[in-house]
Amino acid sequence: MKRLISRLACVFVAAGLVAVTAGCGKNQEQAAAEIISADSAITEKHDSAELIWNVGPDGKVNARVRNKDDLPITSGVSGSITVKPTQEGGAAVTVPLSVSPETGLLTGQLPKLTDDLTEVAYDLQVEGAKVQGTLHLPRGGTKELVESAREAAAAKLLPPDAKGPNKGIVQVVGDDIVEVVADKDSGMVRMYVLDDDLKVIPVGKRKGKLAFGGPSSEVIVLGPDPSGMYLHGKAIAKVQPVKITVVVIDGDEVDVALCHYAPGGVIVVGAAAPVLVVFVVTGWQVVVLPTPIFVQPGIIVKKGKGKGKWKGKWKF
Repeated sequence: MKRLISRLACVFVAAGLVAVTAGCGKNQEQAAAEIISADSAITEKHDSAELIWNVGPDGKVNARVRNKDDLPITSGVSGSITVKPTQEGGAAVTVPLSVSPETGLLTGQLPKLTDDLTEVAYDLQVEGAKVQGTLHLPRGGTKELVESAREAAAAKLLPPDAKGPNKGIVQVVGDDIVEVVADKDSGMVRMYVLDDDLKVIPVGKRKGKLAFGGPSSEVIVLGPDPSGMYLHGKAIAKVQPVKITVVVIDGDEVDVALCHYAPGGVIVVGAAAPVLVVFVVTGWQVVVLPTPIFVQPGIIVKKGKGKGKWKGKWKF
């Protein structure tokens, strides 16, 4: 009898351990899903896999990989992520990504995001296939891009097929509407500020940056034209991008938006990715621009300008 009780006790203990282990696995999966949520993550779709990225203001990286059937890939994934220098002569910072065998969650630690726009390249092996791409991140990380897209959608200022007066791409960025257009011959890029009727208005004291992503990736610093009617810079690669990230700087306010991105949407960046047509002009005069001066920024307080579209404050 004692021997039977002893055996039954072992069975119950073993069953309890299995239940606890299963519960822990479920909790790990739930925790991973919460980290990679639609409220703070950006999804990029390649030909062979989808990558879901959550990068925080502190540089903490969390990512997951899904296959073509939207199922998480938990093995056969490795790689690294690299922060490109923001100053000429600066050194790139590359860190490996660790992979959890239980959930497939990729983690890494980048330097804190301190620039208006940080260019981050990823290089992964996913089940034997190379998957590469570039993220352009504001100080608030991927969550700020999601929030800015949500605000732009709530403003309801632009129809999906809207074009600017110069036939360029239009986007709500903070309290502004901007148009991005470029010259096929010279590579010159202009960013206009538009009113609610999509008419060009003076740029005032605004400055800006553009990040083009696609077969090649580059960040373009924009300065004001002497006319005061647009900001301009020059693209090295005269290739229609598949992603455009826009930065508008007005005094101590910095707003960043990913063009035509909808909250919770998927950004197609593979071979089948549709392009954003910005190189639509020919014949602009080539202008020699001064070399930009990079200044290490401090804490930025973002606040609405009180134009009635939305108001809020964020501190990163």
